[in-house]
Amino acid sequence: MASRPERCALVLRYESQRRELAVGLDTTLLDVRILAAHLFELALPTSSKELPWDLTYEDNEGDEVHLTNDMELQEAFTMPSLTIAVHMKRNLLEATINEHVLPAVQSSLATVADWFTQLSHDTPETTSVPRRRDRAESETESESDDEL
Repeated sequence: MASRPERCALVLRYESQRRELAVGLDTTLLDVRILAAHLFELALPTSSKELPWDLTYEDNEGDEVHLTNDMELQEAFTMPSLTIAVHMKRNLLEATINEHVLPAVQSSLATVADWFTQLSHDTPETTSVPRRRDRAESETESESDDEL
């Protein structure tokens, strides 16, 4: 008679949502990722690239542990009470652009816009632009013109 795999009480948490379930100790990290994606309607990658979210839990010493492989998950199953948190990864490039680059560009654009507004309100001084001489009036015509 085959023995039934042992089970572990697992809590998955994402933002304010919380799901409690029992999983077998033979559950893989991929299984947990698929469960989290299904329960919280998160995107799974279409290729082998990284997920846009992480799975973490707090160990007995209070350290946050990132689950990256099945061995770490098996270690997590030894916890008396296991809560795995789902965190959206922060896109560093997007965050840098939004926090630093865009505000600088926007303030520069505002400065340029103010400058153009000021220019349009200023009355230009009347200065005479020197008239350009026509070629026929030139005092220094080349001799090659006479040869034609």
